[in-house]
Amino acid sequence: MAASCYKCGQHSANYRRTVQTGYAQTYYFNTRHNTSSTRTYFGVRSLCEGCAYSYDKSKAVRFLLIQILILAVLTYLLIH
Repeated sequence: MAASCYKCGQHSANYRRTVQTGYAQTYYFNTRHNTSSTRTYFGVRSLCEGCAYSYDKSKAVRFLLIQILILAVLTYLLIH
């Protein structure tokens, strides 16, 4: 029996990735402070080829954007 894709449900999900599986936000109300706490849950799940490709591509784009932002900040600091 083949595993199903975590994202789309397609059979023969042969790729394993650590994906976000949940999110929780808790609010604390106090007489002095109102605070909140957030948690993100991750787990290893099976993905089909298309979903694994999309997941890897989005991670690569996010990493590239962070590098560009860091380079822009460093360039700005060196100029000024």
